[in-house]
Amino acid sequence: MAILKAYTKKSKGYKGQKPTVSDLHEFPDVGIHLHAFNLALFLKNWGGEKVTPSEAVDLIKQKFYQRPQRRDLQPREVEHAVENAFDSSPIRRSPSRKVFIPKQVMTSADSLWPQTLQKLATEEACKDAVSDALKEYHWPVAKMVEESPIDARHWSTREILRSHYKESDLLCSGTFYAPKTRSLQDWISMGMQGDLFCPNPMRVEQGINMDGNPSERCRDNVGSRKFNVYECDDTSLDFDAKASLIKCLWDKTGANLRMVVHSGGKSLHAFFDASENEEMNWQFMSLAVKYGGDPDMYRPEQQSRLPNAYRLCKDTGKPLLDKDGNKIRQTCLYLDQQ
Repeated sequence: MAILKAYTKKSKGYKGQKPTVSDLHEFPDVGIHLHAFNLALFLKNWGGEKVTPSEAVDLIKQKFYQRPQRRDLQPREVEHAVENAFDSSPIRRSPSRKVFIPKQVMTSADSLWPQTLQKLATEEACKDAVSDALKEYHWPVAKMVEESPIDARHWSTREILRSHYKESDLLCSGTFYAPKTRSLQDWISMGMQGDLFCPNPMRVEQGINMDGNPSERCRDNVGSRKFNVYECDDTSLDFDAKASLIKCLWDKTGANLRMVVHSGGKSLHAFFDASENEEMNWQFMSLAVKYGGDPDMYRPEQQSRLPNAYRLCKDTGKPLLDKDGNKIRQTCLYLDQQ
């Protein structure tokens, strides 16, 4: 997917004049969602007479429908792009900086990832954004489970992973201190281990970590990004509120929601399809953090909760028990097969 350049300087415009459809770049064959956002940024920064959000929506839609497109616009797709661009406190950049600047110092010659990731647009939740989202969206956990395309609450971990990964994919799984990278086929044969896994498949079994040591889970051996994971562990919010924020993010981004896993603790982990365009993943995760998401989930090597595995004590590796003495399960509440 081609990467679109973000508008980094004050958009050209004539004093006292507003932009017209002819001032907007044509929509590409791929990357429609990102292009709509960039057009919204362009209109927000127009150098002439100010453009209102409703005017921006009309202009972008007019441009879109000037010629046949590969797909139609999703409901409120342009409206959400304009809202996010015009409410740009979490995505604002100084005039000299691009929205996304990939670093060129890679972890190794064969690595897909830089040593230092571009900082997300915001590193903490916006309380007003979270509050507004909870007023607009109501998606309690019970409704999430009801609307899940597949009821996988009683599936095995291996069955769930096979719904999203090929058996040849290298998956890193295990505990916090002892991750192991094996093919899914090997995991199926030997049995899954631990309660954590890396949602992004690994490119090789072992890489070199930031300390210069061999590691089976480090940025150096991670492959392409497969999922963007939203995790909200804010203890001031109940699980119904966290589910509602997932619905909000789903609606505003249009990304495919593939899985939601209860951590067995205080959070829900929502897995959204990642884009081949890393700039779009940066924008997605910046918005996720705005709505209460953990910014650490942006790291491609970050672990998440293994669906339908039993949660283990981080220090002892033994199963955690609830107040009734039962093992705590990291239940898969929502599953949509790829």
